[in-house]
Amino acid sequence: MKDSHLINYRLFCIRRKFNLYSFLLKNKNMNYNEFKEYFRNIKVSPPDQEQFDKVIKKINEDLNLNKIKEEEDKTNSLNKKKKVSKPRKIRRKKNV
Repeated sequence: MKDSHLINYRLFCIRRKFNLYSFLLKNKNMNYNEFKEYFRNIKVSPPDQEQFDKVIKKINEDLNLNKIKEEEDKTNSLNKKKKVSKPRKIRRKKNV
């Protein structure tokens, strides 16, 4: 199909509430050629490869940050388990 007959990508995003970030997050193994083919099949002009690469880079950074946070949480939870304090003993009042 000719590119002139395709729907504008921005218009598609607005009308369908499409989010490239969430789409690529669900389809992590998709490369730009597959992505472009997918959009042409649904009669939408695909975004530039630069935009695709930016979003892929952002996803990779976010996934790396999440992994680091999970590792920190695991180490913190292990440290907290080791620092369990004993309950305080309460003295009884003397009867006078």
